[in-house]
Amino acid sequence: MALQDISPLSVLRQAIVAVPAVKWALGVGGVLATVALVYTFNLNPRAAFIGLLLMFIFMGILVIFARASALRSGATYWPAMVFTWFVLIMFMATSASLFTSMFFSKPLDLQSWLTGTQANATAATVAVVPRPEPPDIPNADSGWVGGGSSPNTFCDPLLKSYQQKYPDFTITMTPLAEQHKTDYNPFKQDFYRYGCAFSTSAK
Repeated sequence: MALQDISPLSVLRQAIVAVPAVKWALGVGGVLATVALVYTFNLNPRAAFIGLLLMFIFMGILVIFARASALRSGATYWPAMVFTWFVLIMFMATSASLFTSMFFSKPLDLQSWLTGTQANATAATVAVVPRPEPPDIPNADSGWVGGGSSPNTFCDPLLKSYQQKYPDFTITMTPLAEQHKTDYNPFKQDFYRYGCAFSTSAK
């Protein structure tokens, strides 16, 4: 062999002639090329792995088809024919199911695989409901009242009314400092002023 005739392909051919088992290196090279394509185009490795398994399965089915078509009788004829028809029926049923699922959403709804509209519509319908803001309750002032009252007498009814009005919140009350004054008109009379502050928080 001349030096100019030496190339990787010619060396491989000569190696196959010398050692026939070397031809399986072509299959290994094809698998490695598939792996290189997966990482070159940033494909999903899981999808590539599943595709590789399906490829080997279909290769085996093709071999069985070829053998079954060559058989006319013998112990392997009927098993091969049964398997051939089983695979054919399964392929037809799977193809029909995928077709109806893609275009008619029966038995499964797979239209989102084609258009993605269903997934987008579902995502659009799921809206985040904002939590209501706690109410701002102003401080209460009783004004000047005569004796005989107390901060609790004035503030407790207000607290209960706010708790009924805002059941989704926890409302607490804090009495403010009590004020006192005395008037003479013409007799002495005491007056008091009560106040209370309210705070709210979500339950």
